[in-house]
Amino acid sequence: MDTLETAYNFGLQTSPKLRGTNDLDVNANFDPYMENDFQAILRTAIPLFYTLNSMNRSMGKDDAYPFVISEPVKSKLTFIHNLLIKGKGF
Repeated sequence: MDTLETAYNFGLQTSPKLRGTNDLDVNANFDPYMENDFQAILRTAIPLFYTLNSMNRSMGKDDAYPFVISEPVKSKLTFIHNLLIKGKGF
């Protein structure tokens, strides 16, 4: 969430020029802490993490996010997000 918030505050957008990568576009045009739809967060976070990892690799650094978010983990994160949203009264 903090990474997405930083991307939002910097107005980060990407549109990779790689073939067949339309799903890697990033447009961090929302505050993730105010977003009710966790799927919107995932649609932005996953390509953002891929972009960050690619940048790190180009500089000879380790991946910033050295993991893949599996479907069961996405479901659990969505569940937790929804609980937090309900607790805030959104």
